[in-house]
Amino acid sequence: MIKLQQLRLVVTTFALLFVLHAAHAVTITAQPDGSYAIAAAGYTASVSNAGHFTSLKVRGTELLLAADGKTGGVFPGGPAAGVALKDQTITASRDEVRASYTFDDTGFTMDTVGGSVEWWMGPAVKAYISRSGEVVNKRSMGDVQKVVAGDAVIQLSEPFHIIQGRLLNSRLTRGGKPADAFKARIDCNATVEPIELVNIEPLSIAGVNRFATPMIAAGQKPTLEIDLRNYGPADVNTEVQVTVVDHHTRGKTVHETSLPAAVPPTTRPTRVTHEFAMEKPGLYWVNARILRDGKAIKSEQLGVVYDAFNYRPPLTRPADFAEFWAAKLKAMRAIAFNEKLTENVAASNEKFIHYDLELAGPEGKPIKTFLRVPRVAGPHDAEVHSYWGSTTADKILASLTKLEGQPAGVGMGQRGGNRIRAGAPQPDDSTYTRWNGRDDNNMLDSYLMQVRIADYLRWRKDTARIWYFGASRSGASMLAAAALSPERVAAVNVHVPTCCGISWADKPYQGWGKPPAVTPEGLKVAAYFDPVNFAPDIVVPLVLDGGFYDNLAPAPGILAFHNWAEKAPFKRVAINLGGHGYFPPGPRQQMEKELGEYLAAQR
Repeated sequence: MIKLQQLRLVVTTFALLFVLHAAHAVTITAQPDGSYAIAAAGYTASVSNAGHFTSLKVRGTELLLAADGKTGGVFPGGPAAGVALKDQTITASRDEVRASYTFDDTGFTMDTVGGSVEWWMGPAVKAYISRSGEVVNKRSMGDVQKVVAGDAVIQLSEPFHIIQGRLLNSRLTRGGKPADAFKARIDCNATVEPIELVNIEPLSIAGVNRFATPMIAAGQKPTLEIDLRNYGPADVNTEVQVTVVDHHTRGKTVHETSLPAAVPPTTRPTRVTHEFAMEKPGLYWVNARILRDGKAIKSEQLGVVYDAFNYRPPLTRPADFAEFWAAKLKAMRAIAFNEKLTENVAASNEKFIHYDLELAGPEGKPIKTFLRVPRVAGPHDAEVHSYWGSTTADKILASLTKLEGQPAGVGMGQRGGNRIRAGAPQPDDSTYTRWNGRDDNNMLDSYLMQVRIADYLRWRKDTARIWYFGASRSGASMLAAAALSPERVAAVNVHVPTCCGISWADKPYQGWGKPPAVTPEGLKVAAYFDPVNFAPDIVVPLVLDGGFYDNLAPAPGILAFHNWAEKAPFKRVAINLGGHGYFPPGPRQQMEKELGEYLAAQR
């Protein structure tokens, strides 16, 4: 009797499992026109006889826009030559392009070789959520993880971009090729929490243009504006954590608070405000975060500058700094140039004669570079032209031709006219700083190379004034050269100069300009080459700018250089909201306009 009951229990359990499996299984049905209909408990889909998705409904809501030939899948540009079904997999192919879609009860996996994977999203979609937690509606965004249409949610295992209503495989925006293999899982049984549909919009300071860096005057308490937008259907009550942190990589939190926020589902954002104070001059990050289980799931950051022109972090300039550099310059200048000029007819044109130039450099090592001279008799203003030592002659010539096509003036984009240019080839290991000691490193080589070429131009009888222009790595070298070699210099004008502040113990930078080691001895060596330590010796007009979000050329060092350049007869600085040169040109154009007016008044 017991065995019979056990047998009935086993049979009943098996039958129940079979029913549950059948209830959640996916069915794929071939249609008379060669298309396929896919049906599961939580979603349905249609794949045409051309290999395109023409429908994807999740919980009854259509996610795709199939009108006007806009479809989803791997063949948006044309139909597949063959579409076939085997087990739970639909395979479509055309020439060397192949795509397969394997369906199950909760979604499907797409596996492709070739083609462009894209999906046209329909009007029911209300929000896209990125892997970092950002939420958008219709504008572009990368790394989409979830697509939300009411209670219909799909989750993507691989990153996609949303661009003008299309979900595109992100690999194609990051150097990938359509021919590359691609595999992704689309989960049609995903869910979303109400807090996930709340977004923190870009932060702002009351009364300040949100596209400009907030410059806060001494004693002023700025009001932070936090706009929260709810893309979901329900009210959300949450808290926003606000912190104010020193800009340094290892910066300290100087202010912290939590603000309650009730965010209704409206088309306009809900604003939360907070007044805060800063005590010391400097650059600060203001952060707003929504936390869940102690971790930030939403965050925004804004850079602010407080009491900007009193920001002077202590210099790390060694006691023998001036003597060290005076000795280096004296030794180099004791060496004759031994100039060898050979006209390069192929690189010359009707306006300029191009010479292959060889002369003795620091320690007598030969410098092989170029000299480009206007055919019109001088004297002419001249530039030191910095470039990588391995740059090909064709690329150098293309760069020079582009500069010569600019209008004449004092700005970065006004370097045309009749100017002499001589090349200063930089060591190719400058990207990752070579440190073999105070007397053997590529920053020393870079600085002396700029000065040597400037000395050569001054030695020539056809040279009037010298201009120092530089950006990024060469920007730092030009600042040092202007301090070491200011004779007959019209101005030094640099953009996002790297490595300013490398000898600050609490700010070890990445990339070019990294100190030999973040140790007392390593920072002591770096201090001889930190551009900020050259700032007190600048006696020529100075223009420089940087980006608050720039990790290669951090803004604190750029502002500190400007403030320590107390002997400069004219100086301007702009700290913009942007990365390594990626910010609007307006502030630079204004600074260069004022530089031109200053120089004109001096002549």
